[in-house]
Amino acid sequence: MELSADPWRKMAFYSDREVVAIMDEVYARWEESGRIGEPLDYATDEELEVLAKKAEAVRGVVSRGDINQVMLRAAYGAVKWKDEEEE
Repeated sequence: MELSADPWRKMAFYSDREVVAIMDEVYARWEESGRIGEPLDYATDEELEVLAKKAEAVRGVVSRGDINQVMLRAAYGAVKWKDEEEE
């Protein structure tokens, strides 16, 4: 994903809640290890598989609705994900 020249694709990938959770864990492990190597060196095989699937999913065109969700989360923080039910 880092090599992608498409900023919208990167935003769609890095704003995915599962990607965020995985990256938070990976960065925590990397920090605990003294920042040796690259953060992805500390991802499990399962986490890498999820990240690869998520990256593949955003290869196509990002919809306007997805971009709107990303922008709302960036601007306001706690905005419900479009697939979350109203409580």
